[in-house]
Amino acid sequence: MSETDKQITRVNAEGVLEGLDPETGAVLWVEKKKRSSRDPARIKYTNADKKPSETHHHIIDDRGRKLWVPKGTNPDELPRVAFPFAQVTCDQILQKVTEGLAVTQIGQLEGFPPAHTIFRWLREHPEFRAHMRIARECRADFFEGKVIEVADTVDEDNVQASRVKVAAYQWVAQISNPDVYGNKTKVVGDPDRPITYIIDTGISRTPRTDDIEVQGVEIPE
Repeated sequence: MSETDKQITRVNAEGVLEGLDPETGAVLWVEKKKRSSRDPARIKYTNADKKPSETHHHIIDDRGRKLWVPKGTNPDELPRVAFPFAQVTCDQILQKVTEGLAVTQIGQLEGFPPAHTIFRWLREHPEFRAHMRIARECRADFFEGKVIEVADTVDEDNVQASRVKVAAYQWVAQISNPDVYGNKTKVVGDPDRPITYIIDTGISRTPRTDDIEVQGVEIPE
């Protein structure tokens, strides 16, 4: 498994190695199964250059999939081997987020990296993290549409269920884009002239002139 300037190599959903274009996601090649004449039960792959690669075997990954990988592959490292960081994969993840899915849900989809891999990419790649923030803001608009759909289909038989759905959709929209769908009130002022509040308690600190007792004093000549 490797990643080069021209292609990335990974294990696909069927457990077969394939090479992808890192920009378009197009499959450049898929390794073919070829039985050895010495051992019919043993399978070898030939790559795009028709050169045999090392002997493979089946292992079970952390998602319960049966994968055909080179011998010596560490199962704990398989998610990183099978899903190297690539722009095409990130774009597919971001699209699913805008369609309303959470990262944990995307990680369960066939052909996508597990959730812990996506979270690691978010930590390690600032650009992907910035795009994810925008995708989540767009997801809020998606759930706004879901609220409208529920409102259009509600009837007396599903009022309570519809109320629960609307509350859940509103909550996701609020946390996805609080500036638009949140219920917080922001007070914004000029940083050079901060906002001040004057509270009138009705008690004046300055004595009134009519409250001051004035006494006349006779000055001897």
